[in-house]
Amino acid sequence: MPDKLTPLAEVILSRRQQLGWSQEQLALVAGVSVRTVQRIEAGGLAAVETVRSLAAALDLDPGHLLALRQPRAAVDPAPDVPRMLPPLSLGSQVTALIDGARAHRFTFEDPTNAEVSQLLSDFGQNLKEHIEVWDVLEPQHRVEAVELFGGFLRQLRKWGWSAFGSATDELYGGPQGALLKVVNVRVLPLTSPELSWDVEALAKLRELLAGVGEAPRAKAFVN
Repeated sequence: MPDKLTPLAEVILSRRQQLGWSQEQLALVAGVSVRTVQRIEAGGLAAVETVRSLAAALDLDPGHLLALRQPRAAVDPAPDVPRMLPPLSLGSQVTALIDGARAHRFTFEDPTNAEVSQLLSDFGQNLKEHIEVWDVLEPQHRVEAVELFGGFLRQLRKWGWSAFGSATDELYGGPQGALLKVVNVRVLPLTSPELSWDVEALAKLRELLAGVGEAPRAKAFVN
């Protein structure tokens, strides 16, 4: 344990001990990994979504915990995200977005079946957890992450879905606040009315779904 806890770590550790919970119990109730709890209690970085999950599990005010985290940030649920998001076809594209990010938004249309629902859940959870730990991941684990997210993208294509994503630098803390990198990922079935493809892009997309060719570069979803 560090000589001096961060304010966030001190509050979480104190409340966990007050409840008589182990780190494993808190992780289970909050829906995060044990390593995430250990890292935060040791003063490490905590993603916005993780802080909210811990606050709910510990019956604490999420706003208070978010004010204690470093950097101080909260993701706007209605952000000014670019209306055009490029398709993601490679795991390396996802990990490039993750690198340096401090928060994320992961949204999708209602899944069409249980398999897609589980796939979306796993994709979103892994995106969240990798953002939390990316700065401390060993090179080998980063390589494994590329394959992991590549697998998610391949499975999505198998079911006729595609992921779109970009990163935005967003200002937190008022005019004097810091710019933080936020990952924005949207997952849609290829039949979604949100999608707008021209003829060339549709041809490339069919090739991609057939397992050949590259994803169309600059096409994206629209509202």
